[in-house]
Amino acid sequence: ISSDKDNSFISCFRLREEPLLALRRTCRLMLCAGEGPGSMRWSGANSWMTVVEREESGSAEKIMEERKALKGICKLPEPPTTSAWNQVSFPGLQHRMGIDFFHFSENYSRCPVGNNRSQMPVYLKSIELFNNRGLFLSWEAAAELRGVVDYLNEWNRLILYSDRKLKSAGGTKDLQLSPRLDNLEPRLWDSFRVLSTVDRRELCTLLLHRCDENQPSMTDTLERIEESIISLHLESSGENEDSFLTDAERMICSIGIVCQQVLLHRFEYISVIDIQSLVKRPWLRHLHFESVLAYIVWDCIDLLEKRKYHKLASQMLETILFGSTDVTSTSICGDHQKDLRNFVQLLLSRRVRGKAFVRLLIDKKHCIQQKNKDMKKRGKKSQTKPHPVDSFTTSNLPDIASTGALPFSFIRKLSRRIKLSLTQALANLCSLEVLELGIRLESQEVDKSRRKKDWEPIIDSSIANSISHETRTGSGKRCAYVSSEDNGDNLEHTRSLNVEELAIEEYASGRLPVEASGDSHLNDICVQHIGGWKGWHGEGVHVRALYRILCTNVLLGCRFDDENVGDLARCEELTTFLHAYQTAPLDLHVAHGVLKGEKLSTVTIRSFYERRRKCLDQFLSNVQAMSPQDVSDLVYDSILGRMNAVKATGKRMINNQLLCRDLKETRTLSMLGEACLIISFPLW
Repeated sequence: ISSDKDNSFISCFRLREEPLLALRRTCRLMLCAGEGPGSMRWSGANSWMTVVEREESGSAEKIMEERKALKGICKLPEPPTTSAWNQVSFPGLQHRMGIDFFHFSENYSRCPVGNNRSQMPVYLKSIELFNNRGLFLSWEAAAELRGVVDYLNEWNRLILYSDRKLKSAGGTKDLQLSPRLDNLEPRLWDSFRVLSTVDRRELCTLLLHRCDENQPSMTDTLERIEESIISLHLESSGENEDSFLTDAERMICSIGIVCQQVLLHRFEYISVIDIQSLVKRPWLRHLHFESVLAYIVWDCIDLLEKRKYHKLASQMLETILFGSTDVTSTSICGDHQKDLRNFVQLLLSRRVRGKAFVRLLIDKKHCIQQKNKDMKKRGKKSQTKPHPVDSFTTSNLPDIASTGALPFSFIRKLSRRIKLSLTQALANLCSLEVLELGIRLESQEVDKSRRKKDWEPIIDSSIANSISHETRTGSGKRCAYVSSEDNGDNLEHTRSLNVEELAIEEYASGRLPVEASGDSHLNDICVQHIGGWKGWHGEGVHVRALYRILCTNVLLGCRFDDENVGDLARCEELTTFLHAYQTAPLDLHVAHGVLKGEKLSTVTIRSFYERRRKCLDQFLSNVQAMSPQDVSDLVYDSILGRMNAVKATGKRMINNQLLCRDLKETRTLSMLGEACLIISFPLW
């Protein structure tokens, strides 16, 4: 709107979309960017919220049919709907109304944005969340699809649960779905049902054309999608029946196949700029539509394995792990398309990648077993040694260990799968996680059954006879033990103990701890503290709370002040806090890793600890030099400082449940701080 002073006319502008739709899109981006996808789940349901109003055909009739069929069993989830936005707790609103307190609001730095992009500093050019508008639209389409898949998985889980309940009540063991549930189907709009060729074509176009309008033709991709669908008999007719029990399972599998082929098409034509965008900021994977599609594919694996489609499951796992379905016994970071495989490696978290790699080995084994059965029927001999899956695992271990592609716990699982000890499996290999964390691979004791024994922690052992528990029967009952302490003639105080109470009694009586062979420091502690121990069963919650209280400001809230990194550290600081109401930095779960590529050369992924090493080492050194009383005072002052910060902002402290719990346990945590100083820090 212009004024009349400069002889201009009064005009108005037209919005490109409905204001409420634009507001929902903005809120979804803010919630996902700052807190991850978990903020998009509403009212306890396991699905993302949608931003587009859609009408369901025959919705009232379907709801009445569901209630009638599932009366007294369960209630099916609601499909993704915009009505859920009325139940969202927005962090900014919670902060302004004094309902909640956000500890890291001071760590957020506003990004200075100017009109002239050419004059912007280098680090400001590299902090854009999306390289172009097309990638943002593709992410929005993937987010909508994510909500559909979550709803279908939840709907299918409850339908199968209801089917088991009905069969159990009727005493039947039929493999088919109960007739009472056979007519039920998910309440979805037609554009996401993907049970027809037209719907799958529209979905594929929606995901790819928004990403890059100038990309090559998708004809081959669409043909591969239809070939995979037909091979599974998803469009069954006559005698061609598939193994799926519900239409929801068919939809999930169809969406998984579409996402897999879209990823393969995207990997073939992805640019170096898009690869570098994720490589430099792996903690922003949830804002890349390729990552959202990869997690959708991962959610389909369990269903495919239950329905015995191991070959398709293997192809999907190879896609999200290696970026290709043509994976032989080469290494993960082979000579072919190294930059692409580095990009694919970051689409999933290391924990999910470890699970996916283990599932890939199992599915490959099933495929080989089926192939051997077919060869045996034809009278041909099958290959037994060396096993192809073991060869595949052995060939990939060097790159897994040297790049940190999988957590060490999964390397242990892989070594057991190929029947080697950790020392043998990692012989002549450089494992990043072992070197960084100082993990011990073997024990000093030699086992006669094996030349080298994997390292095991020192365990205090005690022998006790268990008795049956009278209050619980069947599976899941806990063992009970008779107290060894002498209670005199007062038999009323004699009672059974669970295993945690028995352990506390053993330490109190002095029968534990035992001497630790090879560790003089632990032996000194054991000699000084024999008997008289007082403990409680907390599953480590108090120790974790203690380090959270002491290290929150130093560890999570520190700024990156490493002068040697320069613009890189500044870029990381601006992207780990995307708004002022985050509960933790986005790089909290980023681990150390190395990416080996051609155009990218060798890139080191700095871990959460590496960015804060200087502050953390200085803090631990200061705590180690403190006296027990100083540590106890530090715990008290840390809790008091948080309480004063909440009061200063006028927030309702009673709603901060974490702070209230710490206040109630201040004496316990202060006492525990002294014990940790005596035992833990000398072993650090």
